[in-house]
Amino acid sequence: MILDNYVDDLIDYIISKGEEHCPYCKYQDNCHGIACYGGEPIEPPCCYETPDSYLDFDIITEEIKEREEEDMNKVLKLYGERKRKEINNKYYEKIDNEYNEIGMIEKYKDLVKTFEDNLETLFNSQENFDNDYLVTVCDSNCYKYILSEKIKGEIGNKYEKDLDTELGNLEKLINEVDAQLSLSDDLTYQIEVLSRYGIIDKKTNKMMV
Repeated sequence: MILDNYVDDLIDYIISKGEEHCPYCKYQDNCHGIACYGGEPIEPPCCYETPDSYLDFDIITEEIKEREEEDMNKVLKLYGERKRKEINNKYYEKIDNEYNEIGMIEKYKDLVKTFEDNLETLFNSQENFDNDYLVTVCDSNCYKYILSEKIKGEIGNKYEKDLDTELGNLEKLINEVDAQLSLSDDLTYQIEVLSRYGIIDKKTNKMMV
């Protein structure tokens, strides 16, 4: 299974809840827990029967179905979140690469690095130590001349249409898959849908992104 929906795990979880697992019991309508009417205490079936004897597997199966449906929706939602991030990062990287290829940008960064290296050397020098660290460290520093973000925004504008198209296509895909999943609550069918659209690997049931 893709997420946490194994029958044995659910039964173990139900049993571990103690009295809270009563809603899954066959005898819940006629059970009052441990009772005593003057003689020996009367114990409920869960005190002496095995879980497979007193648990109502119809109720458990229904809960498993509900959990599986939720799991499939979680898979689709998580896929959408990861895919959106992947698409956005792809365009951010394109913009950064094009921006950093501008000769002026590289020249500015080289000058800043040289300046900061020289300051680092001065800060760590014996002379600075002898002068009680006249050159000290500050939390933030802004140079008089900085790189303008204007040109980066102009580069981003070139990719805006492509980015919107990819994100729009993703939303259409997610809506289409969601509609397909809603046609049946059968887990095998839902896994088939998710694998058909390339959201999970059919062999491993692992997400593809």
